[in-house]
Amino acid sequence: MRFSNLWIMGEEDHRITIECGDKKILRISHHIGNDEAPFEGFVTPGFIDTHIHGAAGFDTSDADPEGLCKMAVSLAKVGTAAFCPTTMTIPEDQIFRVCESVVKASEILKNTEEPHAKIIGLHLEGPFLNPLKCGVQNDSCCVLPKDGMDLVERIEKEFPGLLKMIDIAPELEGSIEFIKTFKDRYVISLGHTAADHDIAMEAFNSGASGVTHALNAMDPILKRSTGVLGAAIDSGAYVEVISDLHHIDRAMVRLLYSDVFEERIVTVSDSMRGALMPDGVYDLGGTDVTVRNGRTYYGEEGGLAGSVSFLCDEFVKLIDIGVDPIRAVDSVTDNPLMRLGIMEDETMPGLLDIGRPATFNVFDKNGRLLRVINEGNEL
Repeated sequence: MRFSNLWIMGEEDHRITIECGDKKILRISHHIGNDEAPFEGFVTPGFIDTHIHGAAGFDTSDADPEGLCKMAVSLAKVGTAAFCPTTMTIPEDQIFRVCESVVKASEILKNTEEPHAKIIGLHLEGPFLNPLKCGVQNDSCCVLPKDGMDLVERIEKEFPGLLKMIDIAPELEGSIEFIKTFKDRYVISLGHTAADHDIAMEAFNSGASGVTHALNAMDPILKRSTGVLGAAIDSGAYVEVISDLHHIDRAMVRLLYSDVFEERIVTVSDSMRGALMPDGVYDLGGTDVTVRNGRTYYGEEGGLAGSVSFLCDEFVKLIDIGVDPIRAVDSVTDNPLMRLGIMEDETMPGLLDIGRPATFNVFDKNGRLLRVINEGNEL
């Protein structure tokens, strides 16, 4: 199958033709200069979401492999090519059920011809979080890192290679030892934390490499108290951003996507089961969350509880508010792959290259999604 006259985002004098076969990219032909060829759209690799709880009525913490598969199919249709199912802060026995369900879902998806988003591995958002910064997470299930190292070892023993990312509040007892122990096996990200700049820097110097949903569930960045985000600037850490324009104001989003973090910015959805669903009330970790007009609400004060966005939706918003298109593309393709250390894995989408999966998105001139190609199939 051949896809022609696809323009590279941000380079309007450069178009390509992609030839696909056996689910892979066989050839890419580059055409430099405008020769009056018809505009078919801007092309990007398929998007990578490394922090996503749920969508289409399903949630990772349900521990339902069939639900995860339906979620993967739904995500593929909106341009998400691969994702890390992400837990809530849940009891230990439920964590193991989730692990089993993700493994089963991955096996089911490997043996189906239905186009779907690839499961990369598990993102453990809880339980190593500060109970005072939990938000909608269940603070009764929080565990001190000093008491949780055995939990991680048992997950690895029972489900080798499944766990990819762990969130942690570095001010908690045992956090630095935890980070030093697991930094070479997993991506360690600071989140749901009351850490100041110095504590965060100690965590980064010990091997933590990122920040979970920047400026949410952490102290703000102030001129004399820069906190976790200031430490991320100083250390060169990766920074997750929920770019739905509800979690962070557009001016701050533009700042985060400027040269401050360059190739270290990672767009995530942090979506819950209400994503790709009509407005209504949805369960998130045992809490009723109202979805209304693209935003989540919970509790008497109407706090945010994850998002109901998806990466292509956030991509449109980034373009709309003036973020550089190439930087926006990198934040949902190259950067998450680099953060996870899987850039060289040729089975992974997220790159337009010969031998990689023929999975890519086509957008109009305003960044709106026109077409999704998943392993050579147009959805």
